[in-house]
Amino acid sequence: VAHDPESGSLYVADAGAAAVHRVAPNGTVTLVTDAHRLGGLKQPTALVLDGASFLLVGDAGAGKLWRVRVADGTGEPAASGVGAVGRLAWDK
Repeated sequence: VAHDPESGSLYVADAGAAAVHRVAPNGTVTLVTDAHRLGGLKQPTALVLDGASFLLVGDAGAGKLWRVRVADGTGEPAASGVGAVGRLAWDK
C-alpha cells in the first residue's frame, strides 16, 4: 500500500490479479495498471510514490521494479533481477 498525501488516495498492490488499484478518499476504486496494460507485470507486492506522479512497483513474480505513470498506468522497467520485492521506501 502507498499513500498519496496530496490527493488522499491509497494505492494497493493486488498480487493475485497482477494489478494495482487506486482507492480515492470517497471509496471509489479504479484500476491504475495491470498485466494487460503493463506487459510483463506478474505479482506486484510493494509500492511507493516517487513524488513526481510516478509509482514504483516491486514485482516479486518478475523480479523487476517498474516505474508507472499514475495518470495513465503506462510504464517501463526501472530495474530487473531484484528478486522478491517485499517493501520499498522513497527518500525525499
